[in-house]
Amino acid sequence: MARPRLAVGDKATERKRAANRAWTGEAMHDAAYRAKWNAWRKEHARQLRSGPETWARHILPLIRDRAKRAGVAFSITPDDVVVPERCPVFGMPFVFASGPHDFSPSVDRRRPALGYVPGNVVVISRRANAIKYNVETSAEVQAVADWMRGEGL
Repeated sequence: MARPRLAVGDKATERKRAANRAWTGEAMHDAAYRAKWNAWRKEHARQLRSGPETWARHILPLIRDRAKRAGVAFSITPDDVVVPERCPVFGMPFVFASGPHDFSPSVDRRRPALGYVPGNVVVISRRANAIKYNVETSAEVQAVADWMRGEGL
């Protein structure tokens, strides 16, 4: 059975078509939308590269959205996210780059079940945070285990 064709000029139909274009990515072909997206992307990258204070303020809305989707608690402020000069696990300095980097800072929940609440978050490298899920060498696991022991976890 063929799908019925939508009538041209019907307001409801036009709204459906506009929503479908946005959903399928066809809106990216619109020059105004593309310019707005590129401007946001450049500003986002600049803020992430600018340093620890700006990084912490800029990353919190992203973490809040992730916590909301996952259904975990979120009540931290930029003051709760203390970014040290070096990764506490590997001792390497953090890299504030626009894209993902092994030594980019990453907010970790010390006890995941508690959520993103004051006292339960720590900034470690992206690599250290990923090791919990993608282990490559036993030395990496040992470094994370030693750090966790030192934190009393």
